Amino acid sequence: MEVYKNHITQVVADKMCYTQLFFVDFLVAFWVGFFVAFWVGLLLVRLFIILLVSSLFVLLFFSSVLLLVLSWFFSSSVLLLSTSPLSPRL
Repeated sequence: MEVYKNHITQVVADKMCYTQLFFVDFLVAFWVGFFVAFWVGLLLVRLFIILLVSSLFVLLFFSSVLLLVLSWFFSSSVLLLSTSPLSPRL
């Protein structure tokens, strides 16, 4: 009976040890992932700020906004022309 009790105690101790190791591994993986994501995010923000103040980015941004406004204007004018009462019905 004593051998059986020692075996159960050893199994429980091993299980607790594995659980603690799993928890430590999880904590290490979580913090490594957190810091990697943090530094990547920080670098992306810095890159975005550098691009924001560069003239090429400003030129591309304003040209894309102008293109969007012009396409919206022309699509709305075509829509208005096609729904006007003076357009011939086919």
